[in-house]
Amino acid sequence: LDRVVIKLRESANAGQEEAQQDKTQQILARAFEDVLGNVALGSPRGPEDEDAVDPFTFDGRIFSVREILNFLADSQRSGQVEVRGSTETYFLHLDQGTLVGAYSNNSPAGCRLGEILTEEFQVDPEVLEKFLSGGRQGVLPLGQALAEQAVVPRDIVYDALCFQIEKMFERCLSEERADVIYDPGCKADLADGPTLRFADILLNVPDPR
Repeated sequence: LDRVVIKLRESANAGQEEAQQDKTQQILARAFEDVLGNVALGSPRGPEDEDAVDPFTFDGRIFSVREILNFLADSQRSGQVEVRGSTETYFLHLDQGTLVGAYSNNSPAGCRLGEILTEEFQVDPEVLEKFLSGGRQGVLPLGQALAEQAVVPRDIVYDALCFQIEKMFERCLSEERADVIYDPGCKADLADGPTLRFADILLNVPDPR
């Protein structure tokens, strides 16, 4: 009888803990929606913009990167999202829920566009090295320069950029306790590249939990 009582108590305690966790998640979800709901969509800022919207920082100890990005995707937000990871910072540019640009300030080995083209898409390394050493890239992003000068077919550059973005999101979404800065007033001024539905990208990257 004592063992039965103990098991019943343990079961009751477990049920209470689960209920408390669910309640906590609901409270966090409501708070999260309230916070983001109060962040205006904003417009490009200038020195005379009195109504400019300041960037908002989400504490990584409270919200996960995936939670924040999911909400931005669902609410079709625009602006810049900066995710400050442990070894690299990710910059995502959104336009009404569409990803129009993404890059990292410290991509690991094997994740740079040139490496992806040669290792994953069988582009001749000598062709790429000759292009770079000849200074033909100029100020353009590598992918745009390669496509415009027909060094690499445009469809291959596009696929390589999509592959790079997917790998970047895998790293980004695995970051723990990473602060996320959402700047609705920062508009992207990026070269032509893949424009992808933000929600689709998030769905394609599995949640490890």
